[in-house]
Amino acid sequence: MGKILLVVMSLVLVCGLVLGSAASATAQGTEETAAPRGLFGTVESISVDAYGNGSITLKDVEQPVIVNADTRYHIPTVVPPWQVWSELSDEGKLRVQGAVRVAILLAEPASERIALKVMVIPQRPVYSHQVGVVVSVDGDTVTILNKAGKEVTIALPEGVEVTPGEFVILVAGRFANQARLRVMAAHEISQLANRLQNQMEAAQGPQDFGRLSDLLEKTYERHRRVLERVRAKLEERHQVQMRAIEAVEQAMNRWRVHHENALQRMEQIRERIRAGWEEWKAQWGKVEGTIVSVDLDEQTVTIAPGEGIQVALKVTESTQIVKDGRPATLANLAEDDVVREAIYSAETLEARVIVVGAPQWKARWSQVTGAIADVDPDAQTVTITSIKGDTVTLKVVASTRIVKDNRHATLGDLEPGDIVRNAVYLTDTLEAKLIIVGTPKAGPGRP
Repeated sequence: MGKILLVVMSLVLVCGLVLGSAASATAQGTEETAAPRGLFGTVESISVDAYGNGSITLKDVEQPVIVNADTRYHIPTVVPPWQVWSELSDEGKLRVQGAVRVAILLAEPASERIALKVMVIPQRPVYSHQVGVVVSVDGDTVTILNKAGKEVTIALPEGVEVTPGEFVILVAGRFANQARLRVMAAHEISQLANRLQNQMEAAQGPQDFGRLSDLLEKTYERHRRVLERVRAKLEERHQVQMRAIEAVEQAMNRWRVHHENALQRMEQIRERIRAGWEEWKAQWGKVEGTIVSVDLDEQTVTIAPGEGIQVALKVTESTQIVKDGRPATLANLAEDDVVREAIYSAETLEARVIVVGAPQWKARWSQVTGAIADVDPDAQTVTITSIKGDTVTLKVVASTRIVKDNRHATLGDLEPGDIVRNAVYLTDTLEAKLIIVGTPKAGPGRP
């Protein structure tokens, strides 16, 4: 499916570039022999300096294409879709320079070979997920035995920790010009089971409990088969890999003990809910909001919900804390951290699960669709009411691109009531990057 989508996207882009070039040439009365504005091909080399100046050389194409500070780039999954070099993040620049294929729209005249737009077409996934058993950790590298029974060495960044014998999923970014994978996040698979168990305790009805119980059992079974397959592959090859075999055995023993504990916990929960679900539900509370304070001496965290009173939760050894997608402790939590979910005992206020996403981890870019509520030329702002009913006031700066009715526009061209098809802005500063507006068409009941 991924390959089909990639082919379709490439064909659409190429057709768009070709048709756009043809239309432009016709409109200006150019000759049929004029250089095409649309190029699509495999990259031979990309060289861009810190200011965005450089060139792109395509295979089987004699002349390189020139890029400059005004060239706009589009990288799939990156928002906003078109950015100049100075606006790209370090990761974005790395993706451009590591591109395997590109689609290029040349500025007029095409004979000057200056790129107006460059779209990066990835040939393989941007991220790699390595599932396996940690065999050894040496400094900033970790060696795991993957599902195929092969040892893979991956670089570990600061803050990511694993230990031999753990059954893990390592998430790494990979680019065409990167020599080796570098881990961005590490998740011990037993953490998934722990979270399922905690959510099972706070299930709101028999259907939720049954679904989570089945999911937990399937999780254990699926990963048990993975471990057995890894061990079988080692035995088939008759490799003398005592270190690897010991790590797999250690992981299997951990998984077996964890499964037995989970089964006991499931039975304990079933026994406690025999009195009825309404009584069981009354034992649990959930809260979302912002952390007000963290007390390491008292082992408590106080959370202020969006509405209602604050709640001070006790953190115990069984409390599972996740921050920014990684296992954490109470000491990792801080004031103003956003609590996406906290499940706790209504009687004792002991926390079962606390899932936190710190403000600095929110998306750099945001988008909104809706209608313009107000335009302030003096303050250089535009207020948009989203389709959900929320309002956001965006700052319009010199670099903001405004398009109205498919034409370039300015803030003075916008009016209250204009339909905002898409507005892209910086999440932190509310600085608008792109505003696309389409005025409602006249119709019955409209002036």
